[in-house]
Amino acid sequence: MKLLVRADGDGTMGAGHVLRCLAVAQAWMGRGGTVAWAAAALSPGLADRLAAEGLAVHALAAATDPALLRALAEAERPEVLLVDGYHLGGDHLARLVGATPRLAVIDDDGRLAGPAPDVLINPNVDAAERDYATLRPTAQRLCGPDFALLRAEFTSPAPTPAVWPPRRVLVTLGGADARGLGPTVATAAAARWPAAEVRLLQGPAAPPPPPLAAGITALPPTDRMAEELARADLVLAAAGGTTWEVCHLGRPALLLIAADNQAGLAGWLAGRDLALVVDARRGDWHTSLEEALADLDATPAVETARAAARAQLIDGQGAGRVAEALMSRAALHIGGK
Repeated sequence: MKLLVRADGDGTMGAGHVLRCLAVAQAWMGRGGTVAWAAAALSPGLADRLAAEGLAVHALAAATDPALLRALAEAERPEVLLVDGYHLGGDHLARLVGATPRLAVIDDDGRLAGPAPDVLINPNVDAAERDYATLRPTAQRLCGPDFALLRAEFTSPAPTPAVWPPRRVLVTLGGADARGLGPTVATAAAARWPAAEVRLLQGPAAPPPPPLAAGITALPPTDRMAEELARADLVLAAAGGTTWEVCHLGRPALLLIAADNQAGLAGWLAGRDLALVVDARRGDWHTSLEEALADLDATPAVETARAAARAQLIDGQGAGRVAEALMSRAALHIGGK
């Protein structure tokens, strides 16, 4: 069976859509399927990552012209088209109906819901509470953390027991870090724990960081994110897709809301005392960051308990569940059902 993925990623929109679709693609290929990719915008780092996975990427001349994607689908003849992107909702999806036997959509907040998808995927914690009233009755819903999309690398790492004070602090502000928060966060961590190795990870869609203060190591984009997380005593991360990775590996962490679409998950965790969160959209976020780091330093046992509780939220098998569901749905079509 063939899967066609439609997802973009660059310095403006970040890397999350591409990386979670990559998780599905890996699981699909691991079950004997083939994958093609369509993108209108792809940073060099993400393009390299997809190439390393052996994925052929078809460049689209325009991001929001569904006729281009329909033409590609007719040429590739996939059983399933998987679409992920806030700019690809509404009329765009409606005009893709019938282009492939099955249309699947990854949604975060309801904006991609509608009558078009055969399968709707929303791994967020509040997904089950959404009524998705516009979905067709026959559409399949894959909702909640059981369907959190972690890449294959997260199935194998054995996390190193965290120590305190932290000897290794990993700072990762998303695939693009469009607001350039990483150096500021890393500098604050180095000031709080001068004996620690502070590692600032550049996302695959982010520019290289400026010169950094002493004690901070700049890391290039990596396909070994799971290993970096598993070895960190403390993770300071944007509250996007990395949140699920941090949860799964049970790492002590501080989450930063760097964009509006991160507020839901971060707020849900904070409201249940499952995470310490700083809202980096606020003008006084620097002060809030320093206070949060001081809080972590004063009560490390509290964050250790939070990390253990977060690890119970997901089992890391979500991408496999999604791939199996999509294949089963495609098989029903092949069987005439």
